[in-house]
Amino acid sequence: MQKSINFRNRLPEFPQIVPVFAVISFVVFGWTTFRFAQKLPSWLNYLRMDEIVSIYAYTVLTNFVESIIAILLLLGLVFILPRRFFLDRFVASGALISFLGIGYLIYLALISGESKSSQFPLEVFYWFPIIAVIILLIGLALPLVHPVRKFFEMLSDRFTVFLYLQIPLGILGAIIVLANNLF
Repeated sequence: MQKSINFRNRLPEFPQIVPVFAVISFVVFGWTTFRFAQKLPSWLNYLRMDEIVSIYAYTVLTNFVESIIAILLLLGLVFILPRRFFLDRFVASGALISFLGIGYLIYLALISGESKSSQFPLEVFYWFPIIAVIILLIGLALPLVHPVRKFFEMLSDRFTVFLYLQIPLGILGAIIVLANNLF
């Protein structure tokens, strides 16, 4: 007799996914907004306002898609790993893995952006698999400590407020990008 696998039991409930998605969105949108604000003064010298809005729409849409991909990757990880690794700690573990993982990707972007094309820091990328495993282990182990778990659950819950801004911005970005490409 075959045992059927119930896919719904392998994944966290929607109310657990939303705070983790909020953390991912906050970090991704926050980083892009920071970089956008850095470049904006120079763009004002040679770009029209509609071009700047168009650039921002593309970045917001890209960030929205990146956030969805990131949460899907995290849910894929939850699906692959044994259920006991995440159990009732998905919010804390997911938030911690998201913070550390996206933070590391931002670090890689900064390092590769600062290098000259002839001096690309390839050795930094050789460490990626090892650092990814370390991030996963930290993300699974630290929420076992009750105060750490409560802190990341509280922080994730607070970040859900930003979804009220980020989701409409993502939709508006998609509309602007569609309008730019159709007209």
